[in-house]
Amino acid sequence: CNFKGKMKDLKDHLDKSCNLIPVKQSIPLEIVNELNVITKQMRELQNVVKIQIVLSYFLFEQIKDLKVESLKKDEQIFELTKDIQQFKMEMSQTIVDLKKQQNQQNQQIGNLKHELQEKDQTINSLKINNIELNKQLEQYQIKFNEYKQNVETK
Repeated sequence: CNFKGKMKDLKDHLDKSCNLIPVKQSIPLEIVNELNVITKQMRELQNVVKIQIVLSYFLFEQIKDLKVESLKKDEQIFELTKDIQQFKMEMSQTIVDLKKQQNQQNQQIGNLKHELQEKDQTINSLKINNIELNKQLEQYQIKFNEYKQNVETK
């Protein structure tokens, strides 16, 4: 306002005739309204914070559970990897053993083939000897028969 007067009259002017009185009276009401709005917003924010705290606790618990589950899975993976390595070692040893066994059997087969060849040669030699002996026997038989006839004729 444009009050032009003495200082002592200013208070009386402000309380009764000043055109700023309605503004002066409305300011506390506006402040109260603003404070109410701010209080409501603070409550809403507090509720949001509470919800976020609960949610973060829930998420933290889920993360803990997932970590435990992950550790269990890691343990399973480790055990399976160990089992696979053990299986590979056993299979490698089995393959080595089977190859040794196969080599031994191949050697035995080779030895048996050699023995068979020797026996075939022996059989063939015996057959040849038998044929020769049969021929000799025939010749002796013939000579014997001749001798026998000679003896009988004499």
